[in-house]
Amino acid sequence: MSLSRGVVVSIGRVMTMTAVGCVLFVFPGAGQAASPDGTTGPKAVSHVAAAKSVTSVGAPEVIRVEGAPERMSWLSRLFDHKSTEDFGDAPVTRGDYIHHGLGRVAAPAGLPGARMMAAGHVSLMFMPSFMGMQDNMVGDSTVSPATIATHYDSVTGSKVRVVPHGMNASMYMFGVMYAVNNWLNIDVMSGWTRKYMDMTTFKGMVGSKVLGMSGGATSGFNDTQVDAIVRFYQDRHTHLHLNFGLSLPSGSTTGAITMLSPKGKDMTTRAPYGMQIGTGEVFATPGLTYLGTTGRWSWGAAFRSRIPFARNNHGYAWGARYQESVWGGYLLPGDMILSLRVNYVRQDRISGKDPLINGVGEPMNPLYYGGQRLQLLGGLDIDGHSIGLPGYSHFAIEGGKPVYQNLYGPQLAQGWQIAARISQLF
Repeated sequence: MSLSRGVVVSIGRVMTMTAVGCVLFVFPGAGQAASPDGTTGPKAVSHVAAAKSVTSVGAPEVIRVEGAPERMSWLSRLFDHKSTEDFGDAPVTRGDYIHHGLGRVAAPAGLPGARMMAAGHVSLMFMPSFMGMQDNMVGDSTVSPATIATHYDSVTGSKVRVVPHGMNASMYMFGVMYAVNNWLNIDVMSGWTRKYMDMTTFKGMVGSKVLGMSGGATSGFNDTQVDAIVRFYQDRHTHLHLNFGLSLPSGSTTGAITMLSPKGKDMTTRAPYGMQIGTGEVFATPGLTYLGTTGRWSWGAAFRSRIPFARNNHGYAWGARYQESVWGGYLLPGDMILSLRVNYVRQDRISGKDPLINGVGEPMNPLYYGGQRLQLLGGLDIDGHSIGLPGYSHFAIEGGKPVYQNLYGPQLAQGWQIAARISQLF
């Protein structure tokens, strides 16, 4: 009998507590203390007053602290950060500015077309890049200029007598991107390039005696790149983009240089293939991009290709080029992303030849182009608002060098490269 009475009492208490909980859920102000002006809810006090408050006996007073945020060490902020930004088209709030379409995810400066914007936005971009080449390689081995001059044939059939020992290229690209809608962006880029090559000339048609040095430069407007970027999948942590594009032949293919001939005279001739600013060809440039992010970490992978349709008017075509990249990034305090990228590039030889690119120079031979490179690159992406710039802007920089090369040589090996991207969104 006493056991039944105890069960009834327990059930009554549970029902009473459940009813009170329901009232508090439906009327959330029912359990809150009234403020001095008669309203209910948490009492807002300054952080100084909160520090002086004393908990009284009975129900605790609910206090909403205004003013100073919770104090955390730099190390705690680094590892305990939970980003308020959402990937994709969800809004990212920064002060009074709300940007739709870009989360804080690593997108390497040297890899255009990785990011997308939401409908209606326009982005203006400036992308300078620089590259240095030095030493000559055959396969994965470095060879000396004297060895090339005595063992390798030029395009004329005689031995190579003019050997490059260094080349620098500077490229200044300008671009505009427009978001037609949330899943389609259009990107157009072109710019101006300058190339300079240093060459060693050997005396006569045989032997390893050096006659002298010379240098030549070419410059002009590049080919124009037009891309459509299509987002075909996204969730809160993943984006997948398809890249469809064309490279259009707006750059010159008739640049000329003056170099020292084996006979000791300066001669002006059409510049080698690698020093021409344009290609004279239309290329298809399909690609695929994967982006992922969670908290402070982000990562990605990309495939890019450049496939020629046909030979140009001079009778040659650059070989198809394929590029695969993987990278990871970490969001540092101050809205800066530090990234590391591994990039693998393989390119076929030039097919055909230009009859006016002739002579005994190594880079005049179309067979001495193409090969494979594996590069390691580090980058930094800075959000403009973190350094006081208005609106939504980005500055990114990336640089590195090959860790492995296997070239159809002899040809100049790549020494280093650096690329930057400055963008402003409207």
